[in-house]
This record gives sequence, C-alpha cells and structure tokens, in this order.
Amino acid sequence: IGGNNNFIMAKKKKLPKKITVIWDASWSGLKRDLQKEKRVLKNYLKTIGTVTVDLVVFRNKVSGKKTFRIYNGRVQKLLSYIDSIEYDGATSLGSLNFKKYRSKEILLFSDGISNFGAPYITLSNIPVICINSNISAEHSYFQYVAQKTGGLYINLNSITAKHALKLLLQSPLY
Repeated sequence: IGGNNNFIMAKKKKLPKKITVIWDASWSGLKRDLQKEKRVLKNYLKTIGTVTVDLVVFRNKVSGKKTFRIYNGRVQKLLSYIDSIEYDGATSLGSLNFKKYRSKEILLFSDGISNFGAPYITLSNIPVICINSNISAEHSYFQYVAQKTGGLYINLNSITAKHALKLLLQSPLY
C-alpha cells in the first residue's frame, strides 16, 4: 500500500488501545521526511484518541522502551520526545525482536536498510505497519513484512499524509 499500490481490499479496523512505535534513529534516518512521518503518527493517534504507545528507538541496537499514555489525542509529549532523538550510527534490523512486544499493532518508521549485523527482524503475530519516507528504502522487504504479519506498507513518497491516515484506519484483506 503506497509502495506499489498492489492492494486487494480493506475493511475498517477496530482502533487499537496499545501500539508499539519502532523508530529508526540511525544516521540514514536523517534522509527521511521526519516531519511527514510525525504528521502521520500525530494524525493517527489523534484519531484513536486514547491509546498507550510504547516507543522503541533503535539504531545498531535497541535503546530501550518509553511508554506514553495519550489521552484525547494529546500527543505533544511523544512528539517532543521524538524531536529530541539524535540520529547516528548504523542500522541493525536484526536487533529488533517483535516477539518482545505486547500491543495490537507495531508501527515501524524506517527505511529498512540494514547495514550492521543481522539484516532481518524477528517477526511475531502482531500486524506491522511499515512507514517509510526515504526514496532509497527496502520496499520489497517492507511489503514482505506487511503481508507476513497482516499489516501494511505505507510509502510516504507516493501518497499524502492524509491518504496515509485513511490507510491506517483500515485492515488489509490479502
């Protein structure tokens, strides 16, 4: 979805009460359109209204988890924290083990280009929504992750933030 738009059908989904946001803070993250990515995240969380967000920052390794409780769409603390992130180092997708997280969905903000260590994420049964805004990205890997987990791949280079929100409110039917 948004990648090459090979998308069959979708249905309106039940909005989650708990989300894990995985944020790529490697050096290549500076090539992403971070403002557009944050706008998509903000619009989605405001639409949900009240939700618990576990933010996980990673580079060549996972830096830990910080939990934010969003009430009535107030996302300022989360976005301020994201704004404070420093981007440096290599990217190791292999450092990510999605079996460690307990949420209804995972939002992965990254270009998917792994250049250190193991190249692949340990997936779980949680739907993964891969969101990318870098022209250079592992599009086919993100499509694989999305289909394997029942999630989505949203390429922000080919759609608007408004369209991305519409996609986030649906569940794909593969």
